Amino acid sequence: MNMRIFVALLCVFLFTNLQAGEIMFEHISSNQGLSNNLVRDIIQDEKGYLWMATSGGLNRFDGHSFQTYKTIFGDQQSLSDSRLSIIFEDRNGFIWARSILGNLHRIDPVYGNVINFKEEGLMPQSARAVKNLVASNGDVWLVHSEGLQRMYYSNSDKSKFNLQTFEHANWLQNSKVNDIFEDSNRNI
Repeated sequence: MNMRIFVALLCVFLFTNLQAGEIMFEHISSNQGLSNNLVRDIIQDEKGYLWMATSGGLNRFDGHSFQTYKTIFGDQQSLSDSRLSIIFEDRNGFIWARSILGNLHRIDPVYGNVINFKEEGLMPQSARAVKNLVASNGDVWLVHSEGLQRMYYSNSDKSKFNLQTFEHANWLQNSKVNDIFEDSNRNI
């Protein structure tokens, strides 16, 4: 019987507290500047900006207006594909975006520079990115159809990264990698 009273009081407490505080929602769409209404991923970066991966590009929202990164045909430093699926931030504040076609891009939010991994030759043209991990030490790991890659920053220049590739020929039994994770001992 005491458990029923406790559960009833808990429900009353939760219900009254939820009604006491108003939760405000604002609907944002292409009418307000979003590049496309199909949003596949949203993150908030360390500076408080909202980043949205859409079918029409990458959108940064500052609470008032949007800055959009899209495919610009002929520009190798733009997104190779505006249809994005996943975005994440690394420890240095760079935004990473993966397209539905499996390409990877790194965006510098300060200068607006985009590194297109396939166009820069940093990822095999035939590769299709499938998973990513930002490790506790800040390394960015990418699983793709041709193997595994690790991007890590040098201590002196946080805008430049080093690339280590693990392929069938030099590290892996075969190039089929399905997932990646970090254990409690920080082993990848």
